[in-house]
Amino acid sequence: MKREVKPYILLLPAAVVLFGILASGIIMALAQSLGYMPIIGIRELTFKYYVSIISDKSFLESLIFSLKISLISSIIAVIVGVVLAYSMLINKHRVSIKKTLYILPIIVPHMVASFLMFNILSQSGLLPRILYGLGILKEQSQFPNLIFDRHGIGIIMTYLWKEIPFVAMVVYAFMSNINRNLEDVAVNLGASRRQRFWYIILPLSWPSIISSFIYYYLSFSIWCI
Repeated sequence: MKREVKPYILLLPAAVVLFGILASGIIMALAQSLGYMPIIGIRELTFKYYVSIISDKSFLESLIFSLKISLISSIIAVIVGVVLAYSMLINKHRVSIKKTLYILPIIVPHMVASFLMFNILSQSGLLPRILYGLGILKEQSQFPNLIFDRHGIGIIMTYLWKEIPFVAMVVYAFMSNINRNLEDVAVNLGASRRQRFWYIILPLSWPSIISSFIYYYLSFSIWCI
């Protein structure tokens, strides 16, 4: 009993501090959103700010756009991430691939990734300049406008570059713990690699796939909003 409780007791001080910081931030943000800011002399609680935002047409359009981009990006990230995870599972050199996938997205913060994509994909960016220098484009303005476009293609590409490796790592960790005896039985019964993936690996990996999708969709939606 003491062994089971001891880890939680040791973690309790840090957990209390972290929870206190998180809770205080949420409470302060909620109070300020209701108009309670004593530091500038506003103490009246009201919902008029919420009503003003919800009735703002431009805000609603922006919200719908953000949720749509988040949904599309999350679906693509999960699909490609699952494929990458399975390829690492069957690849003999998966250790080096794992290290590369871990390092690339982690060392680049989201804001830096956005700045890099802006400088690469904008019509005056690096990629149009290279294509223009190679003679593929007659003018840099012929490069498709991937930044500030109405479909959010540049945003989607940035998000995918950042999040696909993370999805792959989460799903790979789950796939690597699946009992290999199940695959051996399927092989003995004549199942192909694709059949083993669709009928064994994928169904057993659904918990990690769904949790990854929910987490990244919610986090990206909040980030966009």
